Amino acid sequence: MRLLYVLCEGDDDERFFERVVQPRLSYADHEVKYFQYAEYPAKEVRNLIRSVNGMRSDGIDADYLFLRDFDQAPCKASLFDEIDRAYDELVARDRTFLVVQMIESWYVAGLENQHPVSMLDDAPPQTDNLGKQDLENMMAEDADRLDVLQEILKHFDVDRARYKNNSFEYFCSAVLD
Repeated sequence: MRLLYVLCEGDDDERFFERVVQPRLSYADHEVKYFQYAEYPAKEVRNLIRSVNGMRSDGIDADYLFLRDFDQAPCKASLFDEIDRAYDELVARDRTFLVVQMIESWYVAGLENQHPVSMLDDAPPQTDNLGKQDLENMMAEDADRLDVLQEILKHFDVDRARYKNNSFEYFCSAVLD
């Protein structure tokens, strides 16, 4: 059995990975465990990564993915430097994926421009620069954010999302293809 730890920032990231990515993983016999690292001190994140690396050294088929929103960072290099400082350079660059701009951009990327989600305005043709506020501006005034995200996942199209968001395309190429 393969063990995969997904280190993500929060609930929206975990929900997305669980519904969109996990069913498409290339290996059938796997267990995925989620760790919302933003809720924990850096020491606990470092301990988890050391533990996974130790399992691998012991011959256990274990791995991790580290997902981080790009947010308003000036560049990728500065984000990687920030991750290196926070986690003592333990997070491998090839296991780190930057979500440009935020996970909301990946959610919206999977929708048609004119989509069936009644709680949202039309989706933009490209979502690389979409953030939380943009999603909230697309939502109907009385819409619940969680309901909107769950509804998006019901209509999510991976191929469309790959086309509409470059960081999602990169992630899929590295992890799913």
